[in-house]
Amino acid sequence: MTTLGYRIKHIREEILHLNQTDFAEKIGFSRTATVSDYEKDKRAPDIAVLRKMASLGAVKIEWLLTGEGPIS
Repeated sequence: MTTLGYRIKHIREEILHLNQTDFAEKIGFSRTATVSDYEKDKRAPDIAVLRKMASLGAVKIEWLLTGEGPIS
């Protein structure tokens, strides 16, 4: 099973084709380290940030949270 961090990285790299800096800007962060922490599962984003990520990547929030079900 994949982690939330893995799924966030999947959205950033495989769907949006963005580096961490550009992805951070798109979700409203000035610090790239925040995205890095999310992807390494050092921190978890709050629900508002998760919704932004899901919307940007056009993925279902359920998939982002659990890794289960269809991706979009």
